[in-house]
Amino acid sequence: SIFFDKEYYCSLAEYGQTANNLIINLDADGLWRIWRGQSVGTLSLFFNEPYFGDASVAQVRKFLTGTSDHGNAIETIVELKAFDLEQATKAKILRQVFVVVEQTGASYTATYSVDHGATYLPLVDAAGATTWTTDTSEAILSKRLVPSSITNGKDLVIKLVSSNLSAGIKIHEIQIDAFVREGDIING
Repeated sequence: SIFFDKEYYCSLAEYGQTANNLIINLDADGLWRIWRGQSVGTLSLFFNEPYFGDASVAQVRKFLTGTSDHGNAIETIVELKAFDLEQATKAKILRQVFVVVEQTGASYTATYSVDHGATYLPLVDAAGATTWTTDTSEAILSKRLVPSSITNGKDLVIKLVSSNLSAGIKIHEIQIDAFVREGDIING
């Protein structure tokens, strides 16, 4: 583990794994993040720059700089907590999602779940596309997305995925609009 630039990073193995496969990160705001699918054996500082031992190719690489997965695009996943809209026993129906991003040339795919993240369904834009790409103007873009089909569940989870080799992502805001049914959910 290392402390670098006011953040803490620790490489760990999940239960049942024989090698480290995730990194936990505590940022300067006290927020925790988990990066799964990593092959970091060690973390270290060399002349105050972070490096890691890449267990998959037995090499030392610079940490936190661009791509570190051998030139492939790094997938960024933003998954929001499960929203119960303060109505834990009522069914929810997602109406629409507004995503506000800075246009950096990044591509995005948005999905939602009504079963606490067990399965995800696509969100589509006005043209019916499940994936959309921004231009590189750095202007702010507000994108309205709707469910591809109507379904309800106990809670709502929104996931935004971006796989880009060179374009950074800048997400400013995600808003959801949903209906809450009158009756309680009955589990039979």
